[in-house]
Amino acid sequence: MQKLKGLWTVLCGAFLLGMLWRMRGTHGWGSGWGLLASGFVFLLFLTAVLKRPKEGAFPLLCLTVFSFMLTTPGWGTLLQQITGVLTVNSKSSEETLQAFVHPVSGVVMMLLLGFGLASVFGVLCGRYSGCGKSTMGRCVLRLIEPQAAQLFAEGLQKEGITGSVYAIYMHHYGGMAWAKKILGGRHYFASVETIAFALQAVAVLLTTRFIIKDRFAARTGAVVCGSFALSITVSDLFFFFDNGGYRMQQGFALPDWIAAWSSWEYCTGFLAGAFITAYLLCAKPLPAEPCTDKLRAKLRFTQNEKLRNIVCFLLCFVGGIGANAVRPVLLRFDESKLQIPATVLAAAAVLAISVVLCRKYGAALERADLPRVCGTLCGVFVLWFLILYLFAGDAQIRECRYLHTMLVLASAAVMAVWFAVTLLAKRETATLSDGGTEAQT
Repeated sequence: MQKLKGLWTVLCGAFLLGMLWRMRGTHGWGSGWGLLASGFVFLLFLTAVLKRPKEGAFPLLCLTVFSFMLTTPGWGTLLQQITGVLTVNSKSSEETLQAFVHPVSGVVMMLLLGFGLASVFGVLCGRYSGCGKSTMGRCVLRLIEPQAAQLFAEGLQKEGITGSVYAIYMHHYGGMAWAKKILGGRHYFASVETIAFALQAVAVLLTTRFIIKDRFAARTGAVVCGSFALSITVSDLFFFFDNGGYRMQQGFALPDWIAAWSSWEYCTGFLAGAFITAYLLCAKPLPAEPCTDKLRAKLRFTQNEKLRNIVCFLLCFVGGIGANAVRPVLLRFDESKLQIPATVLAAAAVLAISVVLCRKYGAALERADLPRVCGTLCGVFVLWFLILYLFAGDAQIRECRYLHTMLVLASAAVMAVWFAVTLLAKRETATLSDGGTEAQT
């Protein structure tokens, strides 16, 4: 029975993150902000099913999901390399350049993309940035895929720009908007950044394990990074078959109702959700080591209760709940007359609900049974996101014939069952508890 319950929980985690990852994708909540929304709801779910921590950790939950935004790569040019063909273009012209690459290099780039996607390097090693990571990323890219630099060099030559590829890159460091105008520029910038994020992920895992000495956090981080690396790479097979197979010459093609990009998005989240949920269900946190206890003591930012409550309210209710509930409304009604009134109405509703929750449970939800509250919030957000995704703005209900929309609807059905079962279990627990109290009386 316990194994079946565990399998059911893993499936729910898979369906949930698959749905969230698709919703944050094409015509969705956006790249960085979409990662925030996906991570927030998924962590609410994990808190509910793992039933830990019990209380007082909601600010930490919000901080954790905000770290998801710190390593948002640009992956648009990487997805078709699995076929063995690298295609680049520029935003300012319709010209396209192609080069043959080894499909293994495409697989390696996808693995690096996924591995660096969920690292928290920006939180733990914020000072490790600038020229150091750019140099390492460029050197690794030269080994994996030299064609990226060659195509960028051709693009620079066509624009009459002289100088080495790396010198131009450093001169326009972080300037993806500029790079998109140059043939091969966007891909070169994105590739160096992808490798840098992967190297940073390794750095943060080593820092957590050997400096902070939190073995469980380091192990969990490695599993999360590995899960996204494997998931995003396996899902890339949608592009392999949609683009003709090896070097696009095998005649493969997917039917119209399987949109490669959207199906890749859903499958990435589905597999990663399954792997991460399964690991956390089986893993047991290790006792904190002395260094961790000292670090936690130093992180108590204030003993001033009013200031602490203000900071917690801003982090939990404005940043965590508010941003994830309101920003999708702003995006879905983009360029619509309803955008401003709908956003204001949503913000007012969220503020009212937040004030009620804050008064009842505290600014950090410290008086709440956190797993129970997180389970309820998870159900509410799933319903809210589903309504916005299907019916607001670019209403995806019009794409019901496509595989990705079918999968989103299937995910919503699974989560509805999960929520109903969770509520039923809570009622039974409450009834048994009341019965025991009456018997004692």
